[in-house]
Amino acid sequence: MTILSLNEGQLVEFAKRIELTGTQLLEGLHQSKRGGQGLEFHSTLPYSEGEDARFIDWRRFASSDKYFVRYYEREEKTSWSILIDHSKSMTYGNKSKWARDFAGTLLFLAKVWGDRFQLFPLENMPLEECFQALLQQKAGWAADASLPAWAPMRGDRCVVISDFFWDASLLEKMKMEYQSIASQLVLVQVLDPREQSFDFRYPQEFRDLESSDRLILDPKAIRRRYQQALQELKTNLPKGLLHPSFYMSVLSEGEDMQKQLFHFFENVT
Repeated sequence: MTILSLNEGQLVEFAKRIELTGTQLLEGLHQSKRGGQGLEFHSTLPYSEGEDARFIDWRRFASSDKYFVRYYEREEKTSWSILIDHSKSMTYGNKSKWARDFAGTLLFLAKVWGDRFQLFPLENMPLEECFQALLQQKAGWAADASLPAWAPMRGDRCVVISDFFWDASLLEKMKMEYQSIASQLVLVQVLDPREQSFDFRYPQEFRDLESSDRLILDPKAIRRRYQQALQELKTNLPKGLLHPSFYMSVLSEGEDMQKQLFHFFENVT
């Protein structure tokens, strides 16, 4: 695994971006009948310097001329186990960055809600160290013939983020093993828009990011077979998932992260 160097500025920038997405999402979840299920208004407390201004209770400010911040909490605590695939195929386009932002926001929300969380291969690590591991690519697992020596926290949610360009037998093994531990297994498939549409128009040199094999091909000659194979993969991913586990597919560019996360929380129990 390649470990990237990291300075404090990069960590702060990443944390701010995650906090912005997470706090905006919290407000939307609270207003949603489905996505905000179990998310309740808790209290208002006096505003302290440095707190997020988006949660200021402006109605109370209008009546008191003092700043207060609205806090929300969930009725039931849970746990989150997050596994990111850092295979070389995930370096194509912005898939790796998208996976880091998605996982980082889930971790931030877990921290805000007081939920337990773990980010493979880290255990019992504070949020800042998880952020560092995400940015330095120290978190995750390169999908190979065997599952990682890791188990989700028993009884709650296990989230796997990948393009799932795996051997079919490995995917089935993961479904069986993780669903026997976690109450909900969530497969989040992230694709680059070019992988989705295969919109290449001229002869291209295609390189297998896993093996570095190279082929020069006419996209028109293989587009139909490629799209059939991709559709078969997307059809097979949800198979074998026991309720309430589920699968969602997203693109690493286009629809914004907040909307994708909102869809995610509308489906997790």
